[in-house]
This record gives sequence, C-alpha cells and structure tokens, in this order.
Amino acid sequence: MSTAQRKGRSAPARIKKTHQDLVRQKIRGTLLILRLQKFVMGKIEMDRTQVTAALGLLNKVLPDLKALEVSGEVESRSYVVAPEEAKTIEAWQAKHAPKPSTIEHQAPKAVQ
Repeated sequence: MSTAQRKGRSAPARIKKTHQDLVRQKIRGTLLILRLQKFVMGKIEMDRTQVTAALGLLNKVLPDLKALEVSGEVESRSYVVAPEEAKTIEAWQAKHAPKPSTIEHQAPKAVQ
C-alpha cells in the first residue's frame, strides 16, 4: 500500500513511457527519410552501412505494413437487368437509338 492510499487519497496517475516509446521518440524518422531520398536522387553519397543503418532505424520508427492480413467473409450480390423483348426491330431502334443532338454543328470556316 502506498503512502497516498494509507492517508485516504488516491494515488496520482503516472504517465510512464516505455523504453520502446522513448527510443522511437529519439529517432527522427523524417530526417532519415529525407536523407535516404537525397541519396536516391543522387544529391548526397552514402555507403552501404549508412543505408543499412538508416533502414534499420526506420523499421523501428515506422509500422511494418507487410504483416497486415485481411480476413473475413466477403459477400457480394450482383444482378443483371435484362432488356424487355422488342416486338420489332423498328420498335427497338426507336426506343434505344441515340437521340439527335440539340447542338447544331457548323462546318469549320476556311482559314485565309
């Protein structure tokens, strides 16, 4: 029992960051990303160990999305709307033919 509990008071809530959170906070992911981008674009030179170290630190800071698994049941419904049967070809064409345009087309004027 703590001293605060013995005196009838509630213990204060303590915010304690884990070691992992502290390490992530110290690693500046944006700076690593910017440096790697400059290397890829040819603006700076980095040797193999520097690139490997930067990628390793990024793996500690950024979440790994490769392990993401989607599971569940997918249900889909599809339907087809069948057209009504036309009695004649002319009746079908009258109903489904493209409508004439309301915009009058003018022939282009000749350039002089």
